[in-house]
Amino acid sequence: MKHFTVAFRSIGVAVGLLCAAIASTAQTPGSHPMTDIYGHMGIGTIAPDKSAILDLSTTTAGFLMPRMTSAERNALVNPAVGLMIFNTGAKTIEFNIGTTFAPIWDRVLTTSSGGGLFWSLTGNGGTNPATNFIGTTDAQPLVVRTNNMERLRVATTGEVGIGTAAPTAGRLLEVAGTAGAANVRFGSASGAADGSVWAPGTNDGIITADGNGDLLKRTATAVVGSVAWLKTGNGGAFTDGVDNLIGTASNAPLNVIVNGNRAMRFEPNAASSPNIIGGFNGNSVGSVVGATISGGGESGSINQVTGNYGAVGGGRRNQASGVHSTVGGGYDNVASGVAPAIGGGESNRASGDYSSVGGGVFNIASGGTSTVGGGDHNAASGASSVVSGGYYNEGLGSYSAVVGGAYNKASGSNSAGGGGDINEASGAYSSVGGGVYNAASGGTSTVSGGDHNAASGAASAVGGGDHNTASEHYAMVGGGHDNVASRVASTIGGGENNRASGNYSAVGGGRSNQASGVHSTVSGGRDNVASGVAPAIGGGESNRASGDYSAVGGGVFNVASGGTSTVGGGDHNAASGASSVVSGGYYNEGLGSYSAVVGGAYNKASGSNSAVGGGDRNEASGSYSSVGGGVYNAASGGTSTVSGGDHNAASGAASAVGGGYYNTAAGDYSAIPGGRGLRLDGDRSFGFHANNSGGTLPMTITDANVAVFGNANLWLANNNNAPSELRFFEAYNASGNFPNTANYTAFKAQTQANDITYTLPASPAASNGDILTSTTGGVMQWSDADSIVTANAWSLLGNAGTTAGTNFVGTTDNVAFEIRVNNTGAATGGNQRVMRYEPNASSPNIIGGFNGNSVGAGVVGATISGGGADGAASQVTGDYGVVGGGFANTASGEFSTVGGGYTNTASGRGATVAGGAGNQASGDNSTVGGGTQNEAQGGNSTVGGGERNIASGFNSAVGGGTGNEAQGNNSTVGGGERNIASGSNSTVGGGDHNTASGASSTVSGGDHNAASGAASAVGGGYYNTAAGDYSAIPGGRGLRLNGARSFGFHANNSGGTLDMTITDANVAVFGNTDLWLANNDNAPSELRFFEAYNIAGDFPNGTANYTAFKAQTQANDITYTLPASNGTAGQVLTIAPAPTLTTATLTWTTPTTAPITTRTDVTTFVGPPSSVALAASGASFLRITTSPGAFTIIGLSGGVDGQILVIYNQSANNMTIADESGAEITAADRIHTMGGANLTTTGEGSVTLMYDGGQSRWIDISFRP
Repeated sequence: MKHFTVAFRSIGVAVGLLCAAIASTAQTPGSHPMTDIYGHMGIGTIAPDKSAILDLSTTTAGFLMPRMTSAERNALVNPAVGLMIFNTGAKTIEFNIGTTFAPIWDRVLTTSSGGGLFWSLTGNGGTNPATNFIGTTDAQPLVVRTNNMERLRVATTGEVGIGTAAPTAGRLLEVAGTAGAANVRFGSASGAADGSVWAPGTNDGIITADGNGDLLKRTATAVVGSVAWLKTGNGGAFTDGVDNLIGTASNAPLNVIVNGNRAMRFEPNAASSPNIIGGFNGNSVGSVVGATISGGGESGSINQVTGNYGAVGGGRRNQASGVHSTVGGGYDNVASGVAPAIGGGESNRASGDYSSVGGGVFNIASGGTSTVGGGDHNAASGASSVVSGGYYNEGLGSYSAVVGGAYNKASGSNSAGGGGDINEASGAYSSVGGGVYNAASGGTSTVSGGDHNAASGAASAVGGGDHNTASEHYAMVGGGHDNVASRVASTIGGGENNRASGNYSAVGGGRSNQASGVHSTVSGGRDNVASGVAPAIGGGESNRASGDYSAVGGGVFNVASGGTSTVGGGDHNAASGASSVVSGGYYNEGLGSYSAVVGGAYNKASGSNSAVGGGDRNEASGSYSSVGGGVYNAASGGTSTVSGGDHNAASGAASAVGGGYYNTAAGDYSAIPGGRGLRLDGDRSFGFHANNSGGTLPMTITDANVAVFGNANLWLANNNNAPSELRFFEAYNASGNFPNTANYTAFKAQTQANDITYTLPASPAASNGDILTSTTGGVMQWSDADSIVTANAWSLLGNAGTTAGTNFVGTTDNVAFEIRVNNTGAATGGNQRVMRYEPNASSPNIIGGFNGNSVGAGVVGATISGGGADGAASQVTGDYGVVGGGFANTASGEFSTVGGGYTNTASGRGATVAGGAGNQASGDNSTVGGGTQNEAQGGNSTVGGGERNIASGFNSAVGGGTGNEAQGNNSTVGGGERNIASGSNSTVGGGDHNTASGASSTVSGGDHNAASGAASAVGGGYYNTAAGDYSAIPGGRGLRLNGARSFGFHANNSGGTLDMTITDANVAVFGNTDLWLANNDNAPSELRFFEAYNIAGDFPNGTANYTAFKAQTQANDITYTLPASNGTAGQVLTIAPAPTLTTATLTWTTPTTAPITTRTDVTTFVGPPSSVALAASGASFLRITTSPGAFTIIGLSGGVDGQILVIYNQSANNMTIADESGAEITAADRIHTMGGANLTTTGEGSVTLMYDGGQSRWIDISFRP
């Protein structure tokens, strides 16, 4: 606030200037302005005050200054500093306290106008507590005074002090009065007189002061509860059990009395732990410490603690006499050992150290750390023994245990008894689970239960039953009656009176069975004996397996006496040949080695590797011969076969008789399928003889290589609407596949209205070229070919004069057309139909190749070009499907294609399998190029080839390899083995066990690599993982990048034992490898560090600058080793120790000489153009500004170890740094260049040198020509 008189005097200056412009008139003293000799102007006075430039003196008028509104004031142009006006709007005087160009109009405050800016002595109205206040706006305290003495202070941080100029920080109010005086007074509560009875309300409290005089409001319970125990109990931080307590403060006991009698006594022990005695007032503790009696006891049956730290929980007549002993309760219990425990019960004793009795009656735990859980008259006397309960059970052995039951004993160390009655486990680690009169006496033996069972062998076991015995090591009897397992690891599962007397023998069950051989087995049955080495009998009665590794499955009176022989079952069968087999039947014999009889009766397989399937009285006596069944059949030739029938014989080598009656295949490799009375004496012949109804017309064929049908018509029948063919093949002499390239001529019937029989001519043709013609009765004759054939048929030499469309090969009705070869050949071979054309309303079906190839019903436009074989026919079941060749191929999808190969399937719409084996294209428009067992499952998926590859994702592809999978949509696996591309748009190029699971991830190859991050990539290597998004590993071994947008290569070591994981994002790492910036274009590569740059797009875009390192031309390799720790301000990098030609170790050093500063005195080079030495003492920079011509620096004097010197050639002439100049310069001042050659710079060139005190030379560390 400005004082008004000051403002008024300032006004005079402006008025004086105004009056000076008034024209001079006649002046009358007192009425006109006048100016004294000092320039002071007066109006109304002739003697203006000497201190005023203008003195207005009047009692009849006032001073009226310029009046204007705020808008008019603001329109003033460049108002002078100090210019004053009267603001008619604000009703106050204003003057400019700013500048001419930025005026600030400040108001003169008056009594009437200042109420909005200061507090009046009579108070203010219309104030706003949000903006109007008494106080400071800066970091200064507010002080209230009376009689010019400070009475109250508000600190800058809000503390209020009364009577103090420095209130304590953190106390909102601090009153500093006179000690011992009443400095603060409060009124009486609720108007009552001081000291009246007060019942505190919910929010009422008591004001308390601490030692510092700080006041706190506390609840009544808090104040009382801090010094006394409330009837409702105390809580919170004050009841800590240390400073707050109920009891004595001296070495005196504390009694708790109820109804006049002691209920609890607390006895102090100054040196140790107090005694606590509760319950009956006669309960007592001896001269002990730490004793506790929680309660219980009565007159005549008091509880006692006589051992240090003993405890009795309750009950009566209980005693804890051992150190740390415990009796929980009960009656007449005594815990006398070290740290024993009795939970309760009656008359129990825990005398062993650390023993325990849980409860029960008359139980004793006398062994160290022994335990009795409960029960009656149980005893645990063994160390760490346990008796859980029961009656009169004993734990005698160390670590023994009895769970329950009665009269059971565990006397062996670590033995166990589960329960039952009168059982004993006496062997070490033995156990008896239960039952009665059972004994486990062998070490680690076991009897699970039962009656009178014994396990006496080490680790033997009896599961149950009665009177069973396991007497040898590892012997086992599961159950049953009177069973004995008497040899090592012998086993009897159950049954009665069974014996397992061979080592590792086993009897499963049954009655009176014996397994006496080593590793012998009898599963069950009765009176069976397995006596050989590792024989086996499944069951039955009175069977014998005496051959080594022989077996009898079951039945009765069967014998397997041959080594590895087998009798499956039946009655009185015998397998005596080595590895012979009789499956069953009655009185059958397997006599030859590897012979077999399946069943039947009285059959014999006497030849080696012979076999009889069944029937009656058949014999296979030839090696590898077989008789399938029938009666009185004989296969005596080597590898001969009689399938069945009656009195048939196959005596030729590899001869065969299918069946029939009295047929004989005596020729080698001859075959008779059946019929009656046919004998083939010729080799390699086939025949069937129908004979007659009485069988009186037998037939014998002696010619070799014939196929004969006797007394029978040959029908080539069909019921599949495809007439069979009779095929005649051309001469052919190659073994292997047939017909291969062999052609045939075939006959077959067309659709006919009647049966037709053609009778052949009785004589040959009269001339070459004659053709067969027929009468209407089917009698055929030879006729001239030219005149008949060419007019109506297609000549073998071709026809002339035909018209395409008019003349054709095919049908004129809606009937399929077929082309056949060797139509009489077997339908199982490449004979008969080779091409079929089927008409339909849309597009014809074309079926080529094997006659069994087929097109599904209702299918149109199908094509099978060829291929197929017996049992492996190809088929098209989808419209417009194609099978190009191969065999067992299927085109089931609409527009699907299988090019060839075998067992390929194209089931998707538009799917293609080009070839290979076992391939499937199930996705729509999917493709498998070839290979084997490949699958293209996804839509538009592709497998190029390989083995067991799968492309399951949409648009996925596997190029080849084996076991690869492209699972993700648009995923690709190029090849390799067991690679997986499971991420969408992922790629695995090849390699082994690689996985690209991240979206758009890539693994190019290698082994066991994985790219799991989005757009991550692994180029190759071994066991690398790019887990971070957009991370990349080009190769190497054992590197994992978990961080996003990172790059890395890890060389690992030769054994691959040093894997590396990088978790940081945005890093490029090279592990266990050197980074070479190589070149062979005569331009050294650079390591560039770009400045911070944040613009997307082209880089560096001409605006991002970098700092780079690169090598110059060098005579040797150089390796710089960086310092091991960071430097400090002012230190410089130096080389120490002395470098070699190829290595230098850098270290941070503090210069020991005077600070190296920039030389500004060397500004002009003068002197001759060569052989110049410069002074370098204390310099770090030498600038050569001018020179008379080219010059050479041959030395630098004054260098110190570690000194760095930059020589900058600013002149227009060449500067040369001489390498190791001669005697004209001191050796210590010479320069040694790294390449051993002089360094020459042009203008603006520079060289950086460092002085190496170790070799007393300057060396170049950088060069810019």
